[in-house]
Amino acid sequence: MLALYGEKLQPQPYALPTPKLIQLKQQRALLRQLKKQLQASKNFLHSLSVHPKKDLQTENITKDNIQYLSEQVEKIKKLIGQILAEEFEHLAALVQSVKGIGPQMTQGLIEATHGFTAFASPQQFSKFIGISPTYHQSGTSVRFRSQINRSGDPHLRAMLYVCAWSAIRYNSACKTLYERLLEKGKPSKVALVAVMNKLIRQVFAVVQKDQPYDDGFEEALKQKKLAGPPKKIANPCVASISPWVI
Repeated sequence: MLALYGEKLQPQPYALPTPKLIQLKQQRALLRQLKKQLQASKNFLHSLSVHPKKDLQTENITKDNIQYLSEQVEKIKKLIGQILAEEFEHLAALVQSVKGIGPQMTQGLIEATHGFTAFASPQQFSKFIGISPTYHQSGTSVRFRSQINRSGDPHLRAMLYVCAWSAIRYNSACKTLYERLLEKGKPSKVALVAVMNKLIRQVFAVVQKDQPYDDGFEEALKQKKLAGPPKKIANPCVASISPWVI
């Protein structure tokens, strides 16, 4: 079956990520784990503060643990920053030029796309991380409401959802899309998912064109299409001759 699949579909060979990308992925996973532990320790310390008979030794050890975890979080952030500065400085600048995309999201996109070499189109990546709509229908009796497939990295999808909220405020194209869908009666979450997909397309566009994001590009292009082709101006130096004059 595998041989038949390869013969019929001719899939592209899988390209292993570079050592720096593997290092970036592991360090970002460690950073998420450290942040979870740090937040858990802070919550535990808060529970001790309201305890009627708290143990001072337990409180001091918890505070020491919070300080240690905070130092480790800052340390791993610096290591991640060094990788981006050494290997992906130009790429990170392009991605972050899109309004709504911040440093954390930039790191996640570079890691997930293997430096934007693992996916041929933004549609492929949208389906990979689980924000593309799916449909369940069989004949006329079985028909479920469309929803996103929720595959891929849930942490990356959650960050992109937060970026969409920022994009509808500062990204003119995303804001226009969001307002247009709301005017058509679409729910807010549906419009936000559309904005998430719009952000992915914008990011892939700036990377493929190797140009920073221009926030007014789409509006200028729209106005140009509405204006139509430029009108031809007659040459004043050419005298017109009436067909009735011989």
